Amino acid sequence: MVVLKNIAQNLQRKFSRSRQAGEMKEGHFAVLASFDGNSKRFMVPLCHLSNPAFVRLLDEAEEEYGFSQQNILTVPCDPTELERILAADWRKDY
Repeated sequence: MVVLKNIAQNLQRKFSRSRQAGEMKEGHFAVLASFDGNSKRFMVPLCHLSNPAFVRLLDEAEEEYGFSQQNILTVPCDPTELERILAADWRKDY
């Protein structure tokens, strides 16, 4: 949980410095879901950093792209799959 908190703080600092006025909502970070030529940008609430399915995507992104991505965080996932993950009511299990 401490690791997730550090990731969240780093993401928020990074994206708050690079965002343009009005482009990013408070408490969100940008993610690009990209797979087989399909890509879509998402504004993801920070609370999803404790979503097990989303955390698995972050692990896959680290394996695929490394840990030093520049600009927007890219995850190797079809956009429709990320939409499904973000829409799921995962918190009811906790």
